[in-house]
Amino acid sequence: MTATSSVAPNCLRAHLTPYSENQFTGRVDINSSTGKKWSIYLHYGRVVWAGGGTHPTRRWRRQVALHCPQIAVNSIGLRQTDKYECCYYHVLTLLALRQKLSVEQIVAIIEGTATEILFDILQSIELAGRKSAEDEFRQNPPNQAAIRVEVEAQLSRRPSKHSILPPNCLLEMPKLLTQAEELWETWRRANLTNYSPNHAPSLQQPELLEKQTSKSVYKNLVALVNGKRSLRDLAVFLKQDLVVVTKSLYPYLEQNAIALVEIPDMPGECVVKSEPPATTKSKASTPKLLIACIDDSPQICQTLEEIVTAANYRFVGITEPVQALPMLLKHKPDFIFLDLVMPIANGYEICAQIRRVSAFQEVPVIILTSHDGVVDRVRAKMVGASDFLTKPIDPTKLLATIRKHQLASRSHSKAV
Repeated sequence: MTATSSVAPNCLRAHLTPYSENQFTGRVDINSSTGKKWSIYLHYGRVVWAGGGTHPTRRWRRQVALHCPQIAVNSIGLRQTDKYECCYYHVLTLLALRQKLSVEQIVAIIEGTATEILFDILQSIELAGRKSAEDEFRQNPPNQAAIRVEVEAQLSRRPSKHSILPPNCLLEMPKLLTQAEELWETWRRANLTNYSPNHAPSLQQPELLEKQTSKSVYKNLVALVNGKRSLRDLAVFLKQDLVVVTKSLYPYLEQNAIALVEIPDMPGECVVKSEPPATTKSKASTPKLLIACIDDSPQICQTLEEIVTAANYRFVGITEPVQALPMLLKHKPDFIFLDLVMPIANGYEICAQIRRVSAFQEVPVIILTSHDGVVDRVRAKMVGASDFLTKPIDPTKLLATIRKHQLASRSHSKAV
């Protein structure tokens, strides 16, 4: 299902805010008739990721250099079996899963990426509006269509099919729009509207530049203004503000001593790793474990799903306690997380029912509760619960609990 609308100049916020307010989940595409396309992924109205546009690899490298320089981007590789729409989001989830990045670093990368993209969209809309006004003034022939920018929404599209970052990595659309609008306004006030930060400064008249600058300044400019780094790349390289760097070059741009030129993107980092050939059937890949969550709160099920799928497990959520046993028999999960306090049937009763089914007698059942008392633990053990996990859910503790019981299950199987 898709919905399309045209974007008038200065109306990007009006077009994107409803997706946030209506808690839209899916992909919002912003398309320019010039061929440019940007995508913003939302989960219940909050920004998951943004992609597309000019130089996705350069953008990724900039954000990594700014926020987590300890990461060697050239060492990142993906498997052929990995399924994703957005390569760098998928890489980000893998780095998060391997605990290579803090939540703050992840959020900073997503925020920086989304702000750059929203800035580029704002600039594209502004220039499209100017072009349309000029065409109308000049009464362009019908075959010379004005530049258009359109928004198209597609439900339930995700940047990666199997990996999702935790909820505390989601960002608010209004905040990102404000940041991008403020940066764009600063760019406009500096008389840089027609200059793209994705273009690279290149030396055009070295003799003119040499006359107007000192020897040291000229030497530095020759080394930096080589047509290989975009303005954004240059700002990160110099560890200076983008507007400050561009304004310092502005006099030379006006005199045509330096020109801004288009440059290609860098080679992508998402190199696909070859899978080792399976030699025997015994070495075939093990099916992913299925995690079930029985909780009358859809929010808890959603949180659990995001955590376990990011860790490469499968998930089934059950929000109707009376349907718990039939659903478990249908899906046959390897792990069960069970809320203690629910209407109609509580966690103790459901746990006792689960343990009466022979197929579930060895399946770990972990009780989810906000009250972790001694009496609760004793009663839970009496009905066959394997462990306790307190709310609010901590992703690290949850995954550690799964691994603990997974190892215990393997040890038990070997002993038998």
